[in-house]
Amino acid sequence: MLYSFLLFSYNCFLAPKELRNSHMKNIQSFFFEVFTTINPPPMLQGFILLSVQAHLPQLRPPSCDMVSDGVDCVEAKGYKALIFFLALYLVALGSGCLKPNIISHGADQFKKEDPKQSKKLSTYFNVAYFAFCIGELLALTVLVWVQTHSGMDVGFGVSAAAMAVGLICLISGSFSYRNKPPKGSIFTPFAQVISFSFLL
Repeated sequence: MLYSFLLFSYNCFLAPKELRNSHMKNIQSFFFEVFTTINPPPMLQGFILLSVQAHLPQLRPPSCDMVSDGVDCVEAKGYKALIFFLALYLVALGSGCLKPNIISHGADQFKKEDPKQSKKLSTYFNVAYFAFCIGELLALTVLVWVQTHSGMDVGFGVSAAAMAVGLICLISGSFSYRNKPPKGSIFTPFAQVISFSFLL
């Protein structure tokens, strides 16, 4: 099951990027992910579903102490496991649609021909990477502390709230974004890789 989840997550990163590069503008690809599914977007849906499942006792297995009970812990089965894995796959799908598109969308806001804009582009990538690292640091420290002291439902709720705030900020500036026109075919890069692999 872990291999399936990791493969799904990896493919979620590839497919939206190829779709975006060949048929859509960056922001269109992101909004496609947001508005062609049931609102809110999949990543937010996943966090909300995880929060609800962690909060309601009837949607999760009985709690147990992994250190003392260990072998006697009850495994989630049936609809409880289905809800859990559905939430995880929604988070993976949303993450795969968001991450490759949001960075390149930000880069499209700069004119690469202009030397000043080119320098700002380099600064943008540094700041964006720094922001991702700070986000991971907060997720691995503050969010874990919140989940440990207040419960998993609160931790997933904080994640959902942060995702909702980010989505509102992104949508609020949508009228002023610079968009790159789409180009090329989605199948060309795949065909090039396959043909090149046979030449080696």
